[in-house]
Amino acid sequence: MCEICKSGMCSLVCDGQVYVYRVCDDPFRDRKPLAVPVDMLKSLGLMALHGETAIFTKIAFEPIMPSVTRMG
Repeated sequence: MCEICKSGMCSLVCDGQVYVYRVCDDPFRDRKPLAVPVDMLKSLGLMALHGETAIFTKIAFEPIMPSVTRMG
């Protein structure tokens, strides 16, 4: 399963492992593994990659306070 986000980022699930890469990168050579459960990605929007760090926004349907969380 591959998903392309509006930000130009892509996520790929292969054998239960989540990988992310930019739309301009090779999905097999340049992908980065994530230590995030697949079901958690349903409420997150992939925005950017910065080195080995993936930056997400949380999709919320009610007002929430901004926060930063380290995952993995």
